[in-house]
Amino acid sequence: MTLTVEGPLTVTTHPTPVTTCSGEAVTFSAAVSNAGAGTMSYVWQENDGSGWSNLSDAGVYSGTTTTTLSISDVSGLYGRCYRMRTTTSECTEVFTNEACLTVEGPISFTDHPDDITQCSGESVIFVGSAGVAAGTSGTISYQWQISSDGLNWSNIPNGAPYSGVTNDTLTITNVAGLNGQRYRLTARTAECNPVESDPARLTVEGPLTVTSNPSDWSTCSDKEAFFAAKVSNPGEGYVEYQWLVSTDGGSTWGLINNDSIYNGSKTDTLSISPVAGKGGYMYKLQAWTGTCDTVETAAATLSVEGPLEFTDEPDDITVCA
Repeated sequence: MTLTVEGPLTVTTHPTPVTTCSGEAVTFSAAVSNAGAGTMSYVWQENDGSGWSNLSDAGVYSGTTTTTLSISDVSGLYGRCYRMRTTTSECTEVFTNEACLTVEGPISFTDHPDDITQCSGESVIFVGSAGVAAGTSGTISYQWQISSDGLNWSNIPNGAPYSGVTNDTLTITNVAGLNGQRYRLTARTAECNPVESDPARLTVEGPLTVTSNPSDWSTCSDKEAFFAAKVSNPGEGYVEYQWLVSTDGGSTWGLINNDSIYNGSKTDTLSISPVAGKGGYMYKLQAWTGTCDTVETAAATLSVEGPLEFTDEPDDITVCA
């Protein structure tokens, strides 16, 4: 008669906890030694919070009866724990320690930054927000990026005019020179690769600068007069104009509308015809865009001469030859 002794069975390697991003694959491995005879049989078990149950090769699971359990996609498995059960035909089963699965993400944006139009020299704020799916974990880390063409992106470093480049709110203290730049927010966790928000475009208007003031004009009362000015806008934005008139030496000003005498009241050139009765009137031009404040030219004065009229007509004269 032959005595065959199986075991004892001893766990030599326990599976270790795993943290990964949703959608990724993971493996759990373990090892058990058998000091005696007998063939060891393995089965991996899972605990989803309701107790332990044996796994089988199906769905995302494979290798359930080997020393390495493979999970092809961890989505939806946050918090589940795994252990390996080992037996021989005679030896009492042994279990490894449990190893739990922590799933981060997936990450999705709940708020994308919006396009902004602002005047040169002013500040703007871009805001975005991302989160991880319910029932998962992961701390979101942010990084703002910039692109001049919408194709090539680079991380923005902290430094004027930027602040908040690694949180969900980017502040630009002065947008001068940044017309047409695109901005986007990237979000990641320790395990999940960055995802990007939709890009937002910065449109910069202005700055508006008066480059030519209207000149004083002198003419006869039955003639016409012209006042012209120039305002430069190196940025984007439609420049709107409005001429103003003062009849009291510049103390008060009123808007001019086109009528039978005035024309071009909302352009950079104002015509007045005829000028009779408007001697001493002063004129100036205002200009602005949708985001840039109003700039004003210097005032110009209209001098009107005439009308000329005879106050004494020559008399007929009769003399002796």
